[in-house]
Amino acid sequence: MEINEIEVDLRIDLNKLHEEWLKQPSLFMKYSDLAAQAQRKRDQLRERCDVVKAECDSVIREKPGDYNCPQNKDGSYKPTEAWVTATIQRQQPFQKANEEYHAASYVFNLLRGAVDAMEHRKKALEMEVHLWQSGYWSTPYDSGKQVKDVAGVASDKQREGLSRRKRG
Repeated sequence: MEINEIEVDLRIDLNKLHEEWLKQPSLFMKYSDLAAQAQRKRDQLRERCDVVKAECDSVIREKPGDYNCPQNKDGSYKPTEAWVTATIQRQQPFQKANEEYHAASYVFNLLRGAVDAMEHRKKALEMEVHLWQSGYWSTPYDSGKQVKDVAGVASDKQREGLSRRKRG
């Protein structure tokens, strides 16, 4: 899932509010489902990290000498918890599993944000409908007569100003 796709789905065509309202539940469901799938994947990868960590821990404790474990004065190995943890974090399988977990966390957070954004889209649709119902997009009237739109009035004033300059 890419941010661009989410941005496209968030767009609202003001000329097709009825179609936008019909799309809204499907879009919300799409992103809710994608977020749930991403959360499941992230949780599975967290569990995978725990398994890899436990496997690395077991191997390191079985053969601490293979991992440059500090030794006591009598030559026996002294694997402290801090040393074991640091050694686990340097192991390639653990680093790979952890990297995959963080990538999945990013995707989940992105999709959770998309679900929130779909809520905002719904609110925006509600407000657009409210504006439409209250006549925000209608043509202004003055004493029952239709008035030029604001752009038309501005254009007339600009033309008047230009013609005065030519004369003066």
